[in-house]
Amino acid sequence: MSNKSKSLQQNDVISFLGNEYKLGLNFNTCKVKEFTNYILKRLSINQEIIEKWTNKGIESEVLLGSKGWCKGKVRLIIEFCPDEMEEEEIIEKEQPKTQKPAQDLDAILNELRQTIETKQKGNEE
Repeated sequence: MSNKSKSLQQNDVISFLGNEYKLGLNFNTCKVKEFTNYILKRLSINQEIIEKWTNKGIESEVLLGSKGWCKGKVRLIIEFCPDEMEEEEIIEKEQPKTQKPAQDLDAILNELRQTIETKQKGNEE
């Protein structure tokens, strides 16, 4: 399993393999929102609260180490951790990075201009 995970969106579809951890589901395939609603309904939580937990978030504070307490919202999400890296990640690791960041673009252009000017001056002499 890859170390990277992807937060699934409410309309993404999950297909559960095997039956041992289905939590009483009568189906193997469902949308993320159907799955989270099912779990929360099993906990006897009403639709308004389900909406807050899964979409809007619950007003909260989180202690973030040295940053201290930060205000924001907490939401329930479902994450997917792929068994293997996605093709894009594999390609990135195999190819050396030859491109410079966009912020260096001006420096590259200036260097190119200076090189051209130097060559032009050398041809004039």
